[in-house]
Amino acid sequence: MEFEPGSVRVVDLYGQPINDKIHGAVEMGVGCGGHTPYNPVLVMAEPGVDLAAFRGALTRGVVADR
Repeated sequence: MEFEPGSVRVVDLYGQPINDKIHGAVEMGVGCGGHTPYNPVLVMAEPGVDLAAFRGALTRGVVADR
């Protein structure tokens, strides 16, 4: 997914930052749910970010097999 620099924050399942230097593309795991070693990565919009643009970036994301 492509985001404007400084517009999103990548966090783990508990809201702890994973990477505070987001510039452009974000690669994230979607996890499997339940009790597996594959935890999801969450992308949060920063305050003031246009939510329509945020949604648009999410919908243009590509899902690839691991």
